[in-house]
Amino acid sequence: MIGALITGLLGGLIFVLFGKLSNKAEHSIRKKRFDKNILKSQSNISNGKIQKEDLTALIAFYGNKNDLKEGEKYITLAQEHFPEDRTLNEAIFMFYKNIGDFNAAFHKIEELIKQTPENADILFYKGLCHYKLGDHELAEEYRLKAGKKEKFYLKTNYSSDNI
Repeated sequence: MIGALITGLLGGLIFVLFGKLSNKAEHSIRKKRFDKNILKSQSNISNGKIQKEDLTALIAFYGNKNDLKEGEKYITLAQEHFPEDRTLNEAIFMFYKNIGDFNAAFHKIEELIKQTPENADILFYKGLCHYKLGDHELAEEYRLKAGKKEKFYLKTNYSSDNI
């Protein structure tokens, strides 16, 4: 009985350790693929092959790294080549939101509101910009507008750190 218990415990320990090693290896593989894709996107653009997907990926990448200088290079290209593209405009908005430049984010969300005035996400994020810029009353108005379209937003608080 004790032998079976020890065998079971060792088996469980091996399973847990193998699982952790496997997760680390999988994460490392995903990161290498991601880095390779970012380098490919940069190479495409450097070679004059400017595609929306590459610009979107690079803008998001540099926004997550809080790298204003690099991100704005790709934002400039996006605005020159695809000024009306909603997906790129959303990526640009998220870039400025992520780096904390809510004045720039506000200007981009204004463009997005014109493209999709009834989109709950866009309405919510316009409210977030108002909130971050100090107009809490108008922020609440936009949160409620978004909440009428998507109930989830009625439970969301602009002061949360995870927005």
